[in-house]
Amino acid sequence: MSHPLIIRPAAEDDLAEARDWYDAQQDGLGIEFLAAIEDVFDRIQATPELYAREYKGIRRTVTKRFP
Repeated sequence: MSHPLIIRPAAEDDLAEARDWYDAQQDGLGIEFLAAIEDVFDRIQATPELYAREYKGIRRTVTKRFP
């Protein structure tokens, strides 16, 4: 069962900015960054209870490759 994942517009802007920054460091790295983010989003949706609730019940995790 997939749970809803809410990505706010400000977060989308942050992701686009990070993608651009990674692309400026190395061609194609921004795409790899977004793929890693999508993987994390998929895991959160599939099994959200694996991730700790932090601020106001929002779950958080990090990517392995990208800080």
